This record gives sequence, C-alpha cells and structure tokens, in this order.
Amino acid sequence: MSPTELLILALISHGHALTLYALQKETQLSAGAVFPALAKLKAKGLLQAEALGPRKRQQFRVPSGVLKKMVDKWESSGMEEKWKASARDHIADCDAVLKLCKAAEIFDLPEAVEYAHEAAEFRAAELRKYMNRKGQIEAPGIDLVSYRSYRVAARFYQLQAEEHTLRAVEAALRTDL
Repeated sequence: MSPTELLILALISHGHALTLYALQKETQLSAGAVFPALAKLKAKGLLQAEALGPRKRQQFRVPSGVLKKMVDKWESSGMEEKWKASARDHIADCDAVLKLCKAAEIFDLPEAVEYAHEAAEFRAAELRKYMNRKGQIEAPGIDLVSYRSYRVAARFYQLQAEEHTLRAVEAALRTDL
C-alpha cells in the first residue's frame, strides 16, 4: 500500500475526510493523485462508495470489519516489521514520510515517533556532507555561472527545512502518542 493510499484510508476510516473534495483539501493533493488511490483502495475492498451526499458529492467509507482484519493481520503476520521496512524505503521522500507519520498518528501507532526521528536523522546525515574544515555545517556557495551550484544550494536548504519539519513532527507525535 502506498503512503498516499494509507493516508487516505486513515483519513476516511476516522471520519476526517469522506469526499474527494475533503481529501484534496486535507492532503493538498490533486484529484489526479487522490482518485487513482481511491480506485485502488476500492479494488482491494478497503473502501466503499456511498450514495451521493450533499451537493452531489461522492462519499466513501471503510466497510465494517476491514480495519479489524487489517489489525489482526498486522499482529499475526509480522506486519509491523513489514511496515517498518516499507516505510524505510520511503525515508528519502519527505512527503511520503509525512503521509506515513500522519496515517500512523491517526491509527495510533507509536512506531510513527521512531520513524519521524529516523527520517530527521537521515537528513541530518545528509547535511553533514556540507561540513567545513572547522566541523560546522555550512551552506554551499553559489557560483553565478554554474546551474549545478544553484541545485546544490537548493538541496542544502531543502534538507534543512525537511529536518526541521520532521523534528517538529516527531515532537508533536511524542506528545500525542
């Protein structure tokens, strides 16, 4: 299951976003990203479409018993380790990490704290590549004739922002879970 699919399943199952519009608003994803994920979840039997709701909006729900089956399967087949391994496959993609952390928070999975920490540490390790001779992390310089230097600087600042964001998510998860 992709990070987007897991997040959508979590949001719908807990009543946070029941329509395509609500999912788009909550996840800030386009209909072109949300709709295929909904279709996959419906095809797997994890979602059902309800009758048209107010203003002709399609509502979705998780069929009764589906979450219990998922939890039972999770506990009986070592799914926790599989989730961790799958989550680590996405550790370099901050958007995927945020989706997985939010889904884990909604499902009340304490593993989200460790995962957010690992993702922040991954970025900290990447930032250490920018260490100067004094042992301090320093932004790379910009060479006005080199597009590559622009990209390297952009990556540095992106890593800093992602690390800061993931540390904040980790702290929030620690207080919530």
